[in-house]
Amino acid sequence: MTPPTGYTEDAMVERPAISLLADLGWETVNAYHEFDHGASSLGRETRAEAILTARLRKALQRLNPNAPIDAISQVIEELARDRSRMSMTAANRATGNSTTCSKMAFGFPTPMAMAMGRQWKRSG
Repeated sequence: MTPPTGYTEDAMVERPAISLLADLGWETVNAYHEFDHGASSLGRETRAEAILTARLRKALQRLNPNAPIDAISQVIEELARDRSRMSMTAANRATGNSTTCSKMAFGFPTPMAMAMGRQWKRSG
């Protein structure tokens, strides 16, 4: 049996999600043809690279202006670590429990970061 016309993942999930994110003020990009002319227009090395590292670095620096460069690099490295062999739950738990990642992502010190003396001022 053929699904009804318009009943696709693109129509039912992707386009509504993209529209919602745009309505909330997020920049959206159709990256389907990203590598058509050689280098990525978004700065990725391969299609498999899920994180736009340059954009993430800028955002983390903006959110955490007093954070050391090494800490920001550590967060990016931890977020980009290959978790493909982990279950989705385990991978979520691994990043959610990371003291440094939590601090950088949410812009405030976690109890563990405070205990370690990593009290960076929240921006804004």
